[in-house]
Amino acid sequence: MNFSISSNYLNEHTHFEKLFNDTFFTSIELREDHINKNIIDDQIEVSALIPNTDFYNQLNINNSSELSDKINLYESINAKRILIDTEVLLEKNNLENFDNLIIRITTLIKKLKLVFLVPNILNENYEIILDKLLSNSNSNYFLALNSKNILLNGSQPSIVNRIPVNLIDYIQLTDIPKFIDNHKMANDLDELLPNEGVLDLKSF
Repeated sequence: MNFSISSNYLNEHTHFEKLFNDTFFTSIELREDHINKNIIDDQIEVSALIPNTDFYNQLNINNSSELSDKINLYESINAKRILIDTEVLLEKNNLENFDNLIIRITTLIKKLKLVFLVPNILNENYEIILDKLLSNSNSNYFLALNSKNILLNGSQPSIVNRIPVNLIDYIQLTDIPKFIDNHKMANDLDELLPNEGVLDLKSF
């Protein structure tokens, strides 16, 4: 099992060799907006590349040229997978179009492992979205779980037991300061490092 640290906790002055030597981390989870020359030149191992908002905007308008440039950039760094946020994907698209969006993404991204983040369980369309995510049979297609999304209202990890283990490719461990019971409050929750908040991450 490999452990990564989010680029949210790093900056342009981070000394990666020292970071990896002094901790149990072996790679970084990299947000597109945090890509810099040092990461590219040093070929730092990237466990997952998280696209920025512009990726979803270009996907929404089907700008093939811009998307191709972005994907070339993702492939040029030492990334293992691309992590697609299903809730961001649906912000500007109807749920009825979700299947087509998945097909479009799987057609565009062929070299990187493609991983879709399971939405938070308070999303009113959680079960529908999960059903759609589970119905895809592409061989380069996997799912990711985020502890915040699954446990944010005090639910037990068993709630995701119907997801086949072989489909789960990536786990994000994020803590939160309090439990909530309203989907609209999720984006306002501070994200904490593991064991700094209320989640039972050992059971997760």
